[in-house]
Amino acid sequence: MKTHFLTLLFTLLLVSSCNKEKRYENRIAGEWDLTTFAINNADILSNFGLGQNSDFIIEMEFYSDGNFDTEVTVNEDFGNMVITSLTTYYGTWEIVGDQLKMTHNSDYGLTYPFIDFFEGELEEYAFEEFTIIELDNETLILESLIEGYEVDIEAVK
Repeated sequence: MKTHFLTLLFTLLLVSSCNKEKRYENRIAGEWDLTTFAINNADILSNFGLGQNSDFIIEMEFYSDGNFDTEVTVNEDFGNMVITSLTTYYGTWEIVGDQLKMTHNSDYGLTYPFIDFFEGELEEYAFEEFTIIELDNETLILESLIEGYEVDIEAVK
């Protein structure tokens, strides 16, 4: 009897875990506009660029077939000249438990340069694995720790 109860309990936990992943997969599909992209609480969406007025926009679209694309638009206003660049990254995604894992289809992906002051080198780290903090039909909040840096992403549909 005790063995049957433990087996039933384990099965219920397994099923609820699978259901949670499926709910996340259903909710993440669609286009998300990043409202916050912070590294150690410094939001790089609002504190980015060299120009007088910089506009940094990131849109991520997750498709139900497991593919995604990320569009990064940068508008730099230098007073007498505005430079706009658009870069699109492609890849695949999966959700395992409460982890969103993204694999880019090339050597280039959504990365951020970090300066290693001890070595005097510039290093780039890819954002590929996040913990899902909140995911409903309107809000996506992700968190990650990359080389000791806390990365927070908030997005809306």
